[in-house]
Order: sequence, then C-alpha cells, then structure tokens
Amino acid sequence: MRGVTASIANYYFAIPVFFGMSTQQALAFIPWPVMFGMNAIQGIIEYAIAWMLVFKTHIRERYGR
Repeated sequence: MRGVTASIANYYFAIPVFFGMSTQQALAFIPWPVMFGMNAIQGIIEYAIAWMLVFKTHIRERYGR
C-alpha cells in the first residue's frame, strides 16, 4: 500500500513542488516501477528499524502488555 500511495504523492505533489517538474516530466524521467521500488525498499527499511527498536531494546516488555 505504501508503494502506491507514496508514488502518487511523489508524482503529483513532491516532485512538482520541490523540483518544478510537471507530473508528465517526472513520469518520463523516473518510470513508475522505479518509483514504486524505491518506496517499497524505503518501507522495508523503516519497518526493520522499527522492529529492531521495539524488540532489541526491550521497549515491548517495558511498555507493552
């Protein structure tokens, strides 16, 4: 789900606002499979970091049920 929503947000908001490119230019420059892949990899990394923080630092035992 993150890959889809982040790709749409990037093409229709982030790239036009921060780089001054139209959506059509952005799609020509960065194909959607590449954008989807980058967002999927970023999601996996964020999930792994959160998992490590919760289970390796014992936060779960301290604040969980």
